[in-house]
Amino acid sequence: MSILQALAENCLYGVDINPVAIEVAKLSLWMLTLNLGRSPHPYLFLNHKIKCGDALVGVLENQLAELYVDSKTKTSFFSSAAQHGQNEIARSRSKISDETSFENKQTIHNEAEKTAEFYKIVGDRIVESVFKHRAKSLQKKGILRFQDEMRFFQNDLLHDDIKKSEWQYSFFHWSLEFPEVFIRENSGFDAIVGNPPFMGKNTIARSMPENYIKWLLAIHEESEGGSDIAAHFFRRTFDLLSRGGCFGLIATNSISQGATRRTGLRHICVEGEGIIYNATRSYKWPGSAAVTTSVVHVQKPKQNGFFFGPNSNFTLSEQKLERLKQDRFQYLELAKRAKLAVISLLESDLEVTLDDAVFVIIRILAMLKIGDFGIRDSCKTEYLDKDDFVRISSRYRQKYGLQYSAVFASNSGDLLPNECFRRIYSLIRFDRNEKTVPFFRFDVEFIGYVYEELLSVSVDENGDITKNSLRRFTGSHYTPREQTVQIVARTLEPILARTKTMRDLLNLKILDPTVGGGAFLIEACRQLADHAKKIRPNIV
Repeated sequence: MSILQALAENCLYGVDINPVAIEVAKLSLWMLTLNLGRSPHPYLFLNHKIKCGDALVGVLENQLAELYVDSKTKTSFFSSAAQHGQNEIARSRSKISDETSFENKQTIHNEAEKTAEFYKIVGDRIVESVFKHRAKSLQKKGILRFQDEMRFFQNDLLHDDIKKSEWQYSFFHWSLEFPEVFIRENSGFDAIVGNPPFMGKNTIARSMPENYIKWLLAIHEESEGGSDIAAHFFRRTFDLLSRGGCFGLIATNSISQGATRRTGLRHICVEGEGIIYNATRSYKWPGSAAVTTSVVHVQKPKQNGFFFGPNSNFTLSEQKLERLKQDRFQYLELAKRAKLAVISLLESDLEVTLDDAVFVIIRILAMLKIGDFGIRDSCKTEYLDKDDFVRISSRYRQKYGLQYSAVFASNSGDLLPNECFRRIYSLIRFDRNEKTVPFFRFDVEFIGYVYEELLSVSVDENGDITKNSLRRFTGSHYTPREQTVQIVARTLEPILARTKTMRDLLNLKILDPTVGGGAFLIEACRQLADHAKKIRPNIV
């Protein structure tokens, strides 16, 4: 096992509300950890570490144990049962690392999820008590009624008799999803990095479930309804940090203004005693979003107020910065062509969904990135014939163990017809000076970049393909690598300064709460690997 794979499987965690983004992030990390030219390793298993859900909508460890959202309704009778459940889930998940096959790892993961099911229902019902009611008094009555229901079942814990939540939403209860992070002596994540969505109060009201803002106000005391969603991500992120842990997050420049400031940074620094140790304010976003942004780095103090502060001025060399910018321009050109390829797939005779079409494109790009298997030779001809197509797909699976029925298959399992593949491939491949673009030279982040650009394609209720404002509406924007390198470096700096052994390094827990295409986790994995080489220079 390479150091990159060991770090990815032990240290990295991610959450996203979009299930396709989760798959793209896992695929990108797998490509990062490949030992190309050396003996290959099995497919990277991250299904238990990178998961789907809304990072803001769910209960934390103490809220589950004491069955509350508002601290005035705390009760203690369920605490021991919640602790027992958390330990059981963590014990099941710990067996995953002992297995070598993808199938065995998935079986253990499924068993752990089954163990967590009852406790997740409890968490769902706590959240539901807020979502069902606008008035705070009714929210309080709702949680008290649920506490009475739980008292009735507490002796026998008749799991099947606990009523499930009526709400169909991606609740995410942190101590049940990642229990090993919260049963540690210093509970929580060591570092959190990411780019939360850019959404103001009006966009939240239009795009999120009813009473979503009420939920945010309920979980974050002294928060204001007029604040941007970034303030709540800052609050949730700070709550998830371990003592001495750091976060580095991007926000619009409103993070330092008005209600957003009072809800987020002011509360973190005054009530939570968080320390802002680095901040960049009011710079024009280098990506496609037309916004002015800020980057804020905060450390949660250790007990007794002791603070491990950073002491360097990390900067990218001009040469590397220029290369990353040039790469981004190439990715943008590739993304434009990928959009045309997706539209071509949707307009074909194949019965594929938008998600299927997007992921077919992503798989083709991944294949072009990691190896040829004869694909370049075959594509010198006008198109891949059926035999070539099946042979290449089979070699890809056999060598790397990728867990799909076929590389180019849609979720229905049908192979992409060669005529359709020819059209898509001709759109994706673009030439410079009569040479095919060298995909193998691209950083693996280009997969996530292309994916997030594809969010601007949609299919309306009539089945018509449109260029919509989904990315702008949800505030989803890919973070260029010239940004992730610096943000991750400044976030990890205080953590790595006190990480002296490989054991300590592999025990670090790094989270991206809005993982998207995985750019921040990819960069975190790289920088952790660089630190590993400082600890043990001969490691590979």
